[in-house]
Amino acid sequence: MTTTSPDSAAAVAERRDGLHRDRTTLLRGTAGIALGYGFGAALQATYVYSVYVTSWTVAPVWSRLGANVVGVAVLVGTLALIQAYRARTFGWMAGSVVLAAIVAASARYGTQVLLGIYDEPEGTVRDAELFSGFLMGTISGLIGMWAMVSRRAMRTRIRAAARDAVHVEVAVKALEQEEIRVRRAVAEGLHGTLQSKLVLVDARLASLLGRHGADALDDESRTTVQWIRTELDEARETDVREMSRLLYPDRLELGLVPALRALLGRIPASIATSSRRNPVTRRRPP
Repeated sequence: MTTTSPDSAAAVAERRDGLHRDRTTLLRGTAGIALGYGFGAALQATYVYSVYVTSWTVAPVWSRLGANVVGVAVLVGTLALIQAYRARTFGWMAGSVVLAAIVAASARYGTQVLLGIYDEPEGTVRDAELFSGFLMGTISGLIGMWAMVSRRAMRTRIRAAARDAVHVEVAVKALEQEEIRVRRAVAEGLHGTLQSKLVLVDARLASLLGRHGADALDDESRTTVQWIRTELDEARETDVREMSRLLYPDRLELGLVPALRALLGRIPASIATSSRRNPVTRRRPP
């Protein structure tokens, strides 16, 4: 029993979707150009024959249109049958178009004969109809291939841009995590190492104040040392701890949003603040 990973399954689905889009673009583009060319050629040929050929009493415009429609249907069907939309190289694309154009031109001419457009066609008439049908199919197929390749390239660029955006997002998240790590290290250093040193300094000052006899301090020195102890205690309890909280908020482990709200909560009520998170939207490639 074989299992398919989510990544490989997504890649297979993406390739299948890309082939479907290529097939639709190729066949629709080819059919649209071929129908326009076929209708125009049928109307022009009917007009020329009816005006400049005196022996032509009835202009079979519907027969010519029907033959051209058959040729377009065979052209598109052949491209779909040989799976021309899978072509990746220029030779593969050109060969597929030429093959489909030959089959379509033959089908178009055969339909013209069956519908009685030509009772006994001469060799020059046959060659002209086959060549015009082949030319119609080749031009239409190449334009359809160009449309398919253009859309394929656009889809590739969009996917590359999406991958780059994901890489940038991952890099930004990595930088954010590194910033948080550095902040935590600095905050722990302030809260741990620096405060420990301040406690040791305070203990030495307290020992200095506790001396008696000949080593005792005079009143002025005692007042100065006491003032130093007070300032150090205030710095340790207020400045160092506040700086540590600012560098690494208490709720940062719970997420960035709770930490930001905690920081905003320390701002005075006289200052209006708000936090908003914009959702990220993703575009689906064409």
